[in-house]
Amino acid sequence: MKQIAIADDSFIGFGGRRLAAVCSKDKLQRILAYMADENEFLSPYGIRSLSKHHLEHPFQVQIAGHGYKLQYLPAEANISMFGGNSNWRGPVWMPMNGLIIRGLIQMYPFYGPDFKVECPTGSGQYMTLYEIAKEIAARLSSIFLRDENGRRPFTEITRNSRKTRTGVTIFSSTSTSMGITVPGWEQATRQVGLG
Repeated sequence: MKQIAIADDSFIGFGGRRLAAVCSKDKLQRILAYMADENEFLSPYGIRSLSKHHLEHPFQVQIAGHGYKLQYLPAEANISMFGGNSNWRGPVWMPMNGLIIRGLIQMYPFYGPDFKVECPTGSGQYMTLYEIAKEIAARLSSIFLRDENGRRPFTEITRNSRKTRTGVTIFSSTSTSMGITVPGWEQATRQVGLG
């Protein structure tokens, strides 16, 4: 039980609060240092599902005389391993980002306003867990917001987006360059009569 933070009597948070957690404050700081690093997991559009580090340094393994590698890919997969779609190899995955945001917000009352982590890593700017959650949420939503020219990054990166006769834009289920994947988007739009 010592690995669970609540078992440690010295682990008392802001306002005398307690927290049952798998990682200690030190481990959380180390995790966030990687997560908030733009050369690792933090992208302009949220948290990547695989570190950008693996673009130049793919994970490689030998199994039964065959070599396999797992590489960061910012868009479509270049091999059929793991189903071909690169959800788990680089693109921003919305559900995972939602869980990260929720976790940061839930930990904020325990750690309080004095616990700050550099975000982005190396920037010299320090943020609370709540501010980091807001930053990730802002990056996630920015893919759908119009820029100064009225264009949305999301529509710029989809190959097969098209307008229906009612003027609704239909997006393809995967992207080409920004690394955003919206699983099931085509099926969902067909179910509501848009596809």
